[in-house]
Amino acid sequence: MDRTLTGIALRVPDGDGLVLRAAGVDHQIRIAWIDAPEISQSGGPNARALLRALALARDITARIVCRDKWHRLVCDCTRADGLNLGLAMLQSGHARLLDRFTSPPPSFRQAADYARTHQIGPCNQPWSRDPRDHRATKTARIARRPTKPP
Repeated sequence: MDRTLTGIALRVPDGDGLVLRAAGVDHQIRIAWIDAPEISQSGGPNARALLRALALARDITARIVCRDKWHRLVCDCTRADGLNLGLAMLQSGHARLLDRFTSPPPSFRQAADYARTHQIGPCNQPWSRDPRDHRATKTARIARRPTKPP
């Protein structure tokens, strides 16, 4: 799946996703190789605020890597000035490296290792919780909820 979309970032719902309008069509984009905290998680609102500052209303080129299980396009996203959004989120410590979809480029691994080693940003602090663990706990809580009798 080697396709590219170019458009304007209309919305940034969280720290690792955006809505891109390309050729008049809105696309739900999951930024490849990063995992930002959930909005309900410590650091989540800050991650979204940073991604908004980096992407909102800017020209973005999204190279499609694959689709995720929610059918969003997983893309390597770059601004017109060359700034890679995923790499910027890793370098700032507002996201963690995620290699679930495909293997990330070496530059992404290097940025994540550096930010973790130097405890840069909220995702690399001792108190920080992996977003995958947060989602798993939330899912388990929902599954344990008692159901109402008929």
